[in-house]
Amino acid sequence: MSLVFMFVGQGSQHYKMAEALYQNNAAFRDHMQRLDRVAIEAGGRSILAKLYTSTGQLNPVFDELRYTHPAIYMLEYALAASLIQNGVKPDFVLGSSLGEVVAAAIAGCIEPEQGMRFVVEQADIFERYAETGGMTAILADPHQCGELQLAERGLEIAALNYDAHFVVSGSNEALTELEAQLPHFGHAFMRLPVTQAFHSSKLNRAKSAFLELCQKYRFYAPSLPLISSTTGELVKRVDGDYFWQVVRQVIQFPQAVATAEKLGARHFCDLGPSGTMANFAKRCLRHRSECEITALLNPFAATLDLFNELIATYSHSEQGNKNMSMTNTAIDPAAKVYMFPGQGAQQVGMGGELFDKYPQLIRAADEILGYSIKELCLNGPVSKLSNTQYTQAALYTVSALSYLDKIANEAEPDVVMGHSLGEFNALFAAGVFSFEDGLRLVKKRGELMAQMSDGGMIAVMKCAPEVIHKVMDAAHIKDIDFANYNSPSQLVLAGPKDSLARLTLGLEEEGAAVVPLNVSAPFHSRYMAQVQRHFANYLTQFSFATPNKVIISNVHAQPYDAAQLKQCLAKQISSPVRWCDSIEYLLQKGVSNFHEVGHGQVLKNLLAKIQTAWTNTHAAPVQSEESRPVPAKVARPTHAVAPLTSRQLGSEHFKKKYGLQYAYATGAMYKGIASKALVIRMAKAGFLSFFGTGGLSDENIAQNIDAIQQALGTTATVGMNLVCNLANPDKEMRTVELFMQKGITVIEAAAFLSVTPALVRYRLQGLSRDAQGNVRAANRIMAKISRPEVAEQFLKPAPAHVVKKLLEQGLVSSAQAELAKTIAMADSLCVEADSGGHTDMGVLSVILPTIIRLRDRVAHEYNYQAQIDVGAAGGIGTPESAASALMLGADFILTGSINQCSPEAGTSDEVKALLQDANIHDTRYAPAGDMFEIGAKVQVLRKGVFFPARANKLYELWQRHQGWHEVDAATRDLIEKKYFKRSFDAVYQETCEYYNKAKPQEIVRAEKDSKHKMALVFRWYFIHTNRIAISGAADKVDYQIHCGPSLGAFNQWVKGTRFEAWQNRHVDEIAHLLLDGTAEYMTQKYAQLMTRAQQPKQGAAALEVALQD
Repeated sequence: MSLVFMFVGQGSQHYKMAEALYQNNAAFRDHMQRLDRVAIEAGGRSILAKLYTSTGQLNPVFDELRYTHPAIYMLEYALAASLIQNGVKPDFVLGSSLGEVVAAAIAGCIEPEQGMRFVVEQADIFERYAETGGMTAILADPHQCGELQLAERGLEIAALNYDAHFVVSGSNEALTELEAQLPHFGHAFMRLPVTQAFHSSKLNRAKSAFLELCQKYRFYAPSLPLISSTTGELVKRVDGDYFWQVVRQVIQFPQAVATAEKLGARHFCDLGPSGTMANFAKRCLRHRSECEITALLNPFAATLDLFNELIATYSHSEQGNKNMSMTNTAIDPAAKVYMFPGQGAQQVGMGGELFDKYPQLIRAADEILGYSIKELCLNGPVSKLSNTQYTQAALYTVSALSYLDKIANEAEPDVVMGHSLGEFNALFAAGVFSFEDGLRLVKKRGELMAQMSDGGMIAVMKCAPEVIHKVMDAAHIKDIDFANYNSPSQLVLAGPKDSLARLTLGLEEEGAAVVPLNVSAPFHSRYMAQVQRHFANYLTQFSFATPNKVIISNVHAQPYDAAQLKQCLAKQISSPVRWCDSIEYLLQKGVSNFHEVGHGQVLKNLLAKIQTAWTNTHAAPVQSEESRPVPAKVARPTHAVAPLTSRQLGSEHFKKKYGLQYAYATGAMYKGIASKALVIRMAKAGFLSFFGTGGLSDENIAQNIDAIQQALGTTATVGMNLVCNLANPDKEMRTVELFMQKGITVIEAAAFLSVTPALVRYRLQGLSRDAQGNVRAANRIMAKISRPEVAEQFLKPAPAHVVKKLLEQGLVSSAQAELAKTIAMADSLCVEADSGGHTDMGVLSVILPTIIRLRDRVAHEYNYQAQIDVGAAGGIGTPESAASALMLGADFILTGSINQCSPEAGTSDEVKALLQDANIHDTRYAPAGDMFEIGAKVQVLRKGVFFPARANKLYELWQRHQGWHEVDAATRDLIEKKYFKRSFDAVYQETCEYYNKAKPQEIVRAEKDSKHKMALVFRWYFIHTNRIAISGAADKVDYQIHCGPSLGAFNQWVKGTRFEAWQNRHVDEIAHLLLDGTAEYMTQKYAQLMTRAQQPKQGAAALEVALQD
C-alpha cells in the first residue's frame, strides 16, 4: 500500500503537542533535542523549553512565530524520521505551507539541520519585515461566498482546504469585522493562532530578505516524490523562488490530494500537530475511495498507540518497497543506459535474424509457451500478436535476444530500465532471473491481464495534467486514473469506457488530441488490483538474484531496492508508469548516454521530448517541450528536413536594418512598464526593444535614456516609444525634441490616427543623400497600426501641408522638405491585432495580409527604393501564434503582454502575480482614460479586479448625464465610497491642482461645462488605477492592468515548467523560448506537409504511443 506522509503548516500548533511521545520514545526525543540545539545556535532560543513549559493558563494560545514556526518543523520532521528509523518509509511526501519545508527535508532537498536553520531565520524575517495580520478559517464553499466581499475588505483567500472549507488572510481589523458578519450568513469560523497573514500580499515586504536568505542554502532535487500544495503537482526542483511561492501563494490542498491519489497513493498519514490534514484529506478523496487516512497526533486517540500501530503495520510489510538510501545510488554521469520498450512496440516481422542466432533459447521459449514464438513474431497474424496474452511474451523474447546480441559486440550497460513490460527485460539484463524464468513471468502476466475486459485507455497529447484534472472535476469524473506519464506532452489514462468517452469530449474542447488505444482493459490503474494480487502470489514461486546493475523502477522512477523486487514487480501492474520521471531522474544525475534495445524507436522518440523539456527547465532558456505543441506522428519523410533555427525566422532585411540577431521586438508599455532594465536586457541579447515613455515626465524620460545609453553605449539599437497625445500636442513635440537631442534614432509611434507635426519633424531631421544619391533617413519610425487608412498615411511621404507648416516655423530645412517627398513616413509597420492596451480588436489573419498588399501597392506607386517591413503584434504568446503570423507574411513579430509578467517589467509584484494566473478569457475591454470622451477602448485584465466593470460604469454615466448633479444619489454614494474612496469634490480639487499647472484652460472649460468637469474627474480614476497598480498599493481590486489574451495563452503553454513562475520569465528568455518553439513547430509542420506530398495515398499513420500494458 503506497504511503503518503503529510505535513501541515501554521494554525494547528499548540503547547505540549506530542508530549507523551517525547517522554516515552527515545528516537523521537533524540531528533527533537538535536533540532532544538540547532534552534538555540541559530536563533538563541530553545523551542523545547517553550513548547513543553507550564504556562499556568487554561488552553493558552501558542502563536509567537519565532517559536511556532520551528516547533512545527521539528515536531513533524522528528515524527517522520522516527517512523523511517523504524522501517516505515513513505512512497510520497505531501507538504502544505510550512509543511513543504518538512516534506523537502524528508525528500532530501535540504539537510534536516539546515532546514531547521532555514525555518528559524524565516520566522525572524517575517516578524521583522512582513505586515502583521491574521488568518481565519471559514466553514463554507469559497465559490459561494461572493456576499462576503473579501476583496473590498482587503482580505485574500489564503488556502483552499476542501470544497466547504477555506482560509482568508488580512489585517486583524478586517478579520474582526468579517467575523462579526459571518454568523449572519450562517458560516462557522475560527481565528487561527498566527500573527502573520500568510499566503497574502501582506508578506510582500519580506520578499527581498526572504530570497536573500534562500541564497545561503543549498537545495537538491527530490529523492522521492514530493507533492506541493502550492501547485497541487509533483515538485521536480526546489529553490528560493519555489519556497517564496510556498509562503505567498494560495494553498491548493484538494489538488495535491488528487495528484497523490492518481499517482497511486493509498494511505495518507498526517504527521501534523492536530490531525487537521487528515480531516481535510477525507473530504478531498474521490467518491468511494479505498484510501486509508491516519492522524498520528489524533486528539481523540492515544498517540503512542497510533505510533506503534503504524510501525507494526508497515515495518515488516511490503510497504518497505523503497530503501531510502537507494534514491542516492551513485550513478556516473558517463553511465550507459539501456531502455527496453513495452507493449505497443510490437510489429509482425520483428526479431528477424535474431531467432536463428539463439536456437537453444527459442526451443526453451517454445516449450514454455506451447507455440512457436518465431512463427508468431515473423508471420503473425497481427490480431494474435496484438492480443496481450501473446504480445508480452513476444516482446520480451525479442528484447531479450536484442540485448544478448548487443552485448556480444559492446560493453554491458551500467543502468537498465524498461517501459512497463520492458522492465522484465531490464531485470533479465541485470541478472535478477534467467531468460526462461522471465518468460514464465511475462506469460503469466499476459494471461492474467488478458482476462480483464472491462474498461479501456486513451492517449492524450497537448494537454497538461492540471487541465485534465480540471475537465474531470467539471464533469464529475472520479473513476479515471493516470496510467502512463510517457513524456511531458503525452499521457495515458485508464478507466471505464463510458467515463473515458465523456472525458474525451471535454479534453477535445480544451484543444487536446485524444487517441483511443486498442487495448482490452484499463492497465496500470486501480482496476488491476485483482491481477496484481494473483501475480504477487505467482511470484512467490521464484527466487531472484541481487541485481548486478542499477535498475530504474517504473513505480518509483528511482533505483530498485534489491530487497523489494517482487513487491515492486507486482505493484507495477496497478501503478502508473512514471517513464518521464524515470528519465528525468537519470538526467538529474548528468546521464546522457541512452540506447533503446528491442524493436522500434518509440522510447527513443519519447526520450528526445523529455530531454528537450528537461534541458529547457534546468539549463539555457530554449523551448519547453512540456508545453510545446506535439503534432500527431506521421510517416517519416523520405528525405531529411533541415530544422529551422530561431535566427532564420523573419526578414533578414529587418534584422540588418536595425542591427539585430533576431526578427523579434518587444513593444513599449506605458509609464515605463517597458523599463530601462527590460530594454537593456533585450538589446544585449540581440533583440529590438522600446522603452515605454507614455505618461512619464520629460525629466524622467531623459534620465532613463541616459541610463540606457550608459549601459549599452553605441553598439546596440534601442528604441523609444512615442504615444499620440491629442490632448497635449506640445508634449508630443517636446518628447520628439528630447529624442533628437539625445540621439535616439528609432521610435515606435503608437495610437496615432494621423501623421502629426512631431512625427514629421522627427522623420525629416537628418535626411540626406548617400554617395550613390539614395535618400537616407537617420531617424527611423516603426508605426504601430491596426487600420488600413492609418497605415496608408505612414506608407506615404510626409503630408505636404504639415511639411510646409514646419518649414514656415523654421523647424525643418528646405532640403529636408524636398527629400521628404521621396521616402515613406515609416521604415516599418507593426500590425497590431487583439493586443493589450489600445486596440481596435482586429483579427490578425484579416488585417496583416491586407496591410501587406497595401504596402506593396503604395511602394510601387511611389517607386520606393527601400523596403518597408511589416510585422505583427497582438495575440502572440505561443509558437503556434508566432508561426501563424510569420506564415501570413510578417517580417518580424512584436510581443507586449507576455513581457509585462517578467522580473524586468516596471510594474509591481502584485500585478505580476495577477497576470501569472490569467487565462485566455480573463481580459475585457474598458474605456481608454487618455481618450475617454471619444470612446476609445483598451484591453485590460478582468480576473481578480473590478476596474473594467467600474471603468465601463463611469463611461456609461458620462454618456447618459450632462453633469455629476444628474446622477442619482445612491450611484453617487457608491462611486465616491467604492470607486474613488473620496468625494467627487475632493477628486476635482486634486484634478484642478494638476491642470492649473499643466493645462489651465481645461479647468476654465470645466467651470463652464459640467459634463467636461465630470469627464476630468472620471479621467482621474483611470490615472489613479494605473498608478496604484504600478506601485502595488493595497486597493488591488481597482488595478488597471493593460493585457491581451496572448498572456493567458502563454501562461497555459508554460504551465508546469520553470516559466510558470513570473520570477523566472526574463524577457530575453521569453523571446528565446518563443522563437525556438516557433522554429521547431514550423519544422515539424513542414515535414508533415512534405510527407503528405510524397505519399498522397497513404492512410493516416499510426500514432506512436509507448504503452501500454
